[in-house]
Amino acid sequence: MTEWGGRYAQGLVATTLETYGTRCHLCLRGGATSADHIVPRSHGGPDSLDNLRPSHKLCNSRRGDRSIAWFRARYCPELVAEVVVADAVSFFGTTTAGHPAPSPSIFSRPKQIRNSEEPAVDLEFFALEAS
Repeated sequence: MTEWGGRYAQGLVATTLETYGTRCHLCLRGGATSADHIVPRSHGGPDSLDNLRPSHKLCNSRRGDRSIAWFRARYCPELVAEVVVADAVSFFGTTTAGHPAPSPSIFSRPKQIRNSEEPAVDLEFFALEAS
């Protein structure tokens, strides 16, 4: 396997960005300036264009040689929640009461909790971080 770096890596990064655009495949935000290996090099992944996708340098660094699912669960829990709800909606179609299933955007809005003795409190969606 060729060493990753120098003009070799620069050429592959440029080709990856030209081919797939600048939307990071890990966090799904724009502005990617690097290329990430879908199957990491340490797991035998090749340097082919089929195995490279645009990414931010920080996202690429945080992922390391771990899975894309691990990265999204750790750093983008809102993406994981939306996918789970969207999958459930497509599978079940409606809730058990026969009402339309909730949209995935429910995870991005603050929730109101009302206690009879306390005023309403806004709680932001948060994820437990793995220890």
